[in-house]
Amino acid sequence: MENLVIIFEFSPWVLKICPEDGLKIFTEDLTEVETLPRDKVLNFLREGFKELAVPYLEHIIHVWEDTGPEFHNVLIQLYLERVQGLMKQYLNALPEGVPAVAAGKEEGDLGEFRHKLLCFLQVSTSYEPGRLISDFPFDGLLEERALLLGRMGKHEQALFIYVHVLKDTHMAEEYCHRHYDKGTDRNQDVYLSVNPVAL
Repeated sequence: MENLVIIFEFSPWVLKICPEDGLKIFTEDLTEVETLPRDKVLNFLREGFKELAVPYLEHIIHVWEDTGPEFHNVLIQLYLERVQGLMKQYLNALPEGVPAVAAGKEEGDLGEFRHKLLCFLQVSTSYEPGRLISDFPFDGLLEERALLLGRMGKHEQALFIYVHVLKDTHMAEEYCHRHYDKGTDRNQDVYLSVNPVAL
C-alpha cells in the first residue's frame, strides 16, 4: 500500500508490453497484493488499460470473493458496454430475414461476453438492479432486462418479456422455477398461466 504511487508509475510499461503478466501485479496470490485498495487499482486500470478492468474485476469477485456492490455493478456495466458495441455489428451483419440466435449463443466475443453477462446477472447477489436497469434498453438485451426485473421482484414485468415479447414459454417456466418461493411474500405469486386454446 505504501508503494502504490510507485506501482502506478512503473507498472504501465509491463501492462503495455505483456498485459496478462502485467495484470498479475494486481492479482497475484500474495497478501500484499490482495490488500491493495481495489477501488484505486480499478480506477487506474479503467483510465489507462480499460481492457484489463474486466479480468481484474472477475478476479477480485470470483477468486477473492469480493461482495462489494460497486465492483459487481461496474463489472455488469463493462460487460454491457462490450455487448452493446458488438451487438450493433452483429445485427448489421445479419442477412435480411435471418433471425438472431439465442442470447449468449452468438459466435465470437459477442457470445462470450453476453453469456458472461447473463450468467453474472443470474448468480451474483451483490449488484444493485435498481441502479442498473436504466442502462438496459427496452428495444434490445431483453433477456438481461428480464433478469434485472426479476432481481427487483418485478416478476410480472419479467414474465411479460419472456411470454409476450420473446415468445418463449420455456424460459418463462424456468424463470418461475428459479423465483417461486411460497415462504416469501414477494415470490409467492411467481407463476405462469397459459390459457388453452380450443382447436
